[in-house]
Amino acid sequence: MTDDLDQIRVREAAALMHTYGRRQAAFARGSGVWLYDGDGRAHLDALSGLAVTALGHAHPEVTAAVSEQAATLSHTSNLYFTRPQIELAEGLADTLGWSDARTFFCNSGAEANEAAIKLARLHGRRRRPDAIGVVALSGGFHGRTLGALKATGNPAKHEPFEPLGDWVTHVAHDEAAGPRPVARACGAQERGLPHERREGVAAKRPRHPVQAGVGNPRTARPHLCRRGLPCILGRPAHRSATWGRRTRLRAVRPLP
Repeated sequence: MTDDLDQIRVREAAALMHTYGRRQAAFARGSGVWLYDGDGRAHLDALSGLAVTALGHAHPEVTAAVSEQAATLSHTSNLYFTRPQIELAEGLADTLGWSDARTFFCNSGAEANEAAIKLARLHGRRRRPDAIGVVALSGGFHGRTLGALKATGNPAKHEPFEPLGDWVTHVAHDEAAGPRPVARACGAQERGLPHERREGVAAKRPRHPVQAGVGNPRTARPHLCRRGLPCILGRPAHRSATWGRRTRLRAVRPLP
């Protein structure tokens, strides 16, 4: 695959923006948990497309559902009603056990995080006009849009696009400390304290438990919700797709 990979690297450098640090591998197809390069060599896929292909590559049921819907109706925008979109939202609410849940479907993780930030700010301002702050965990990556970039825990990624504002407080992730650093950070925002390190408030960023695979901030929710502060604790508004007429949620066995 060396010659093919060399050619791919040259073509990629000429055609695409140099945004990603790619690994030195090029894959042609996938099946289950396996990826295959141009020479047919199998590689165990432990990344799952950043958790997108959790059911495995080329899953027959997913392939059939996508093919069936693409052959029926592909896209109408949100300007019109479609039954599958409603059925999927109803299925999500039923699965979560939230009878009053309403869904906002997004195209990407960045868009989902932007929506979560906007919802948090909207909620905060209803309680207090200046309650617009967001607390995030250090070391995370939340997306490439400006709001998600501000919530990303890597100052080097901020510098080319400054100013990004000062509405995010970054808290170092400390599993042993539990919800206290986040609660203190919310308290600092509530009191109007600066974002420098003070009373456990860190100027560093939070890490997204789903995107970075760490943390469990659920225990912090009761402490923070009582304050009515617009804090994003790392429970993302997951991106959702409206593909498929089979929108009833059910267990699908991942491919081996």
